[in-house]
Amino acid sequence: MAVSRYSDNPDVAADLVRFLTSSEMQKYRAVEGGFAPTYPELYRDPEVLAANPYFEQLLRCLEGAVAPPSAIAGERYEGVAEAVSSAVHAALSGEGAVPEELATLEQELARMSRGGRW
Repeated sequence: MAVSRYSDNPDVAADLVRFLTSSEMQKYRAVEGGFAPTYPELYRDPEVLAANPYFEQLLRCLEGAVAPPSAIAGERYEGVAEAVSSAVHAALSGEGAVPEELATLEQELARMSRGGRW
């Protein structure tokens, strides 16, 4: 959420954004609508967990998540994403063995990165 610089009432709009993104409102939306909150402590809240028992596992996923390497790969990001996706698909579908797929992926990424010099 954001406030447009063209807003006739930027202070009121900013107050609305603060309200809608508050911990209290995110808790309400999680309990009533199943929306995943942005506040980590809400994933441990008993009321939120009662309404969404899977949030406990979701938090572990979010804590272990890694942002895509777009900042590093830059204009090569699409190729990096495709190489990773292909390797993971081949390994998980049984089309290829995990060690070989990882070795191929490592070689492909090294080639794309010019030996690590993105």
